[in-house]
Amino acid sequence: MRFANPAGLALAALAIPVIVLHILRPRRTAQSVSSLFLWRSLERPVSSARPWQKLRWSALLLAQLLAVAVLAVAVARPVRLGPAKLAAHTVFIIDASASMGAIDGSPDRMSDAIAQAESLRGDLPEDGVASVVLAGPRPRVLLTASPDPDAFDAALRTIDVGEGRADFAGAFALAESLETGAQEVGFILLSDGGLTDAEQRQQPPGTVYRRVGTGETNRGVVRLTVEPRGSSLHVRATLGHFGGGPSTQRFRVDVDGVTAHAEQVELKPGTTLDVETDVPLGDRVEAFLEGGDQYPLDDRAVAVAGRRPPIDVLLAGRTTFIGELLAAIPGVTVHVAEPGAPLDTTDIDVAVFAETPVPADIDVPYLAIAPPAGAPGVAVTGTVDQPAIALVRTTDSSSPGSISPTSEWHRPKRRRPRRSSPRGRRGAPCCFAGPDPRSRGCTSPFLASSNLPVDVAFPLLGDRILTELTGTAQPTTSLEVGDSLPVPPSNAAVVIDPVGTERTIEAGDSVPVATRAGFGRSESTARPV
Repeated sequence: MRFANPAGLALAALAIPVIVLHILRPRRTAQSVSSLFLWRSLERPVSSARPWQKLRWSALLLAQLLAVAVLAVAVARPVRLGPAKLAAHTVFIIDASASMGAIDGSPDRMSDAIAQAESLRGDLPEDGVASVVLAGPRPRVLLTASPDPDAFDAALRTIDVGEGRADFAGAFALAESLETGAQEVGFILLSDGGLTDAEQRQQPPGTVYRRVGTGETNRGVVRLTVEPRGSSLHVRATLGHFGGGPSTQRFRVDVDGVTAHAEQVELKPGTTLDVETDVPLGDRVEAFLEGGDQYPLDDRAVAVAGRRPPIDVLLAGRTTFIGELLAAIPGVTVHVAEPGAPLDTTDIDVAVFAETPVPADIDVPYLAIAPPAGAPGVAVTGTVDQPAIALVRTTDSSSPGSISPTSEWHRPKRRRPRRSSPRGRRGAPCCFAGPDPRSRGCTSPFLASSNLPVDVAFPLLGDRILTELTGTAQPTTSLEVGDSLPVPPSNAAVVIDPVGTERTIEAGDSVPVATRAGFGRSESTARPV
């Protein structure tokens, strides 16, 4: 026998005050006298009692203790467990979320769940039927009202652990849709738990829950982002400790299948750790937390480092330092303009004018370094002493979306560089971007005469200026299992998942979703791979 509400047994503690009251009950000492006649003349009664008495059992005490025991047992709701007979139509709902891949089973939790389902299938009535619903990132029905045990086993063999959270609400809806009313129906959920309160309320009425798995030791890679920085990639990884004791493990980063960084990290229970490092350029970045635990799926994270397309730069004016800077940036081709010759901006992405006038009809984004008379939309308003680079963002009509170098990390050697200001605005930034690519520009009054070219940050500054001017920033995209894949809505595309399965998506087809972690490809004539 068990109790449905074991906490109700705490009411048995009421027996303590009952016993205390019986101990404190006054008991007067008996005294024999010859007559009570003389005592009646006294105005007040006189009594003698001892406050603490020896506990004496009585029918009243036993009745009160029995009442307390009955009350405690009634609130605890005793139940007797026995083998439950399965319904004539039993629907097996099997959790296929990523946590079912934990290796605290035989060999994992999913194997234990399948073994339980096979065992329970034998308890069906003689004419009973079974259905199987897979509760994965995309729930589906694997078997519908089949009396065949072999078909049931074959359906279970198709089950594999997913790489995302299970859609329990969808799985429960599918399970209830199998109820036809012709037979009594019952539901069995095989899962390692983790359902939210809302998901538990959505379970079909009378669902029997069979738990699998008991371990909680888990560490993993929570987040992985990659940012191109000049000739390298900057990797940020967040590692989490979700269960078990303190751990020291090896963290490794691979780029295109080659290990580029490795270090030992110490993880404390219930905390996260951020790790940052620079690695060589590449397309596919993988982060591994080695050492093993019960949840191997989250010990690996992947990211794609989007590469900027090639940039053609036209360089006019003095080429010292600037030419070397541009040539050192990966993917940049420099075309040097002949002095005095007309500027040809055909197939040019950015024009750089170093201490030379900027044409008023410039039709491509440009970088103007110490222009003698300003630049289109930029006027020279004076000089400043000991300037420092500062960041200002404005969104007014005169310089929409403007950007300026920020923070006082460098002081140029030129003592009195000119102050430039778009459209004559005082204190406005030196880089600005409008809605049209031709309205993108950047002026640097002091770059030519400062010590920036010998600074270690100079290549990074040049790379980011070109990225901003051309609008070719490649933000890293993060997709989780179950998210829609980025395919063009109006063009045919070929989607290849991480295991190599190829699918053609025609215009108007439903957008496919990511089914597993890894590297896939989306190929279309409308955009790069």
